[in-house]
Amino acid sequence: MRASKSDRLLAAGMLVASLLLVFPPPQVAQPQRRSDPVEQFEKERRRRDAEAAGEKRRLESAARAESRAALRQLREDLPKLRASLEVLDKKLAELDTEAELSVDLRQQGKEVEELARRINKSLKRL
Repeated sequence: MRASKSDRLLAAGMLVASLLLVFPPPQVAQPQRRSDPVEQFEKERRRRDAEAAGEKRRLESAARAESRAALRQLREDLPKLRASLEVLDKKLAELDTEAELSVDLRQQGKEVEELARRINKSLKRL
């Protein structure tokens, strides 16, 4: 009995596959490139430059964010300071400071002093 064409092709394929498994084709060794010291140095320099540039961008971004935060703080504190100074000025005009100095005035003075310190810190951060 004669085998059909597809049976013969299947048998041939199996024979080739088994031969490849038993006798794999030789691996062609890739010639190894010798490392060039100048090329390695340049590669390392480019890597360090890229890292330094990234760090510089990060620091500049952080400085801008710090500056924006300081400006926001100033925008909040300056009106508060003005209002506190106006209230303190009115109370001082009404009272005889040589005769008495109320606790309320001392607290108002401490509040003004604290706002002035925060404003000074915010100005230094700009």
